[in-house]
Amino acid sequence: MTKTDDCGTCLLLGCSCIGGLSLVAAAISYYVFSIIFLVNDKSIADDCSISHIWEYVLTTLVINFLVAKSSANGTKKSDEGVGVCAFLISLLITVGIGSWGGVEIYSHLDSENIDNLTTNNTCTELKNSDLVVMGKVMFWLQMSIVGILLTVIVLLVGYSVCTKTPNDKKKPADYNSTNMGSNV
Repeated sequence: MTKTDDCGTCLLLGCSCIGGLSLVAAAISYYVFSIIFLVNDKSIADDCSISHIWEYVLTTLVINFLVAKSSANGTKKSDEGVGVCAFLISLLITVGIGSWGGVEIYSHLDSENIDNLTTNNTCTELKNSDLVVMGKVMFWLQMSIVGILLTVIVLLVGYSVCTKTPNDKKKPADYNSTNMGSNV
């Protein structure tokens, strides 16, 4: 190995370590701030009867944790069929929960006449809270993940279709003409 190869390897390992630690720090921050906002804005969310943003944020946290835990356990198993099914189920759950979040954030709380929908201005207070900001972060994170995964799926299917070689059609086994009429 040359000195340039050693330097490149060291740089690659260093960047990988920094990137990995950054992802861990981002995940910890995501959970910590979500929990802080859930606790701080619980009473505001309870006062706004038309919104279920608090439940959405809590559900998203729990589902993300369960999916991450099952993904970590799934990498230990070698059964590909189970992994593909688990992946598709988690994708569908992410789409469903993300859709719910979009309705909560952009239909209930972004409404122009939110003050007319409620008898007090607690929903306006909720609309301007950190909990809604965290809900938007979760929603866009979910939609980004779904978009990336769907793009990867389409590319993989397209690649497999384009590179598939036509199978040779196998001819049915020749039947012996003497056995065709006999009852064996």
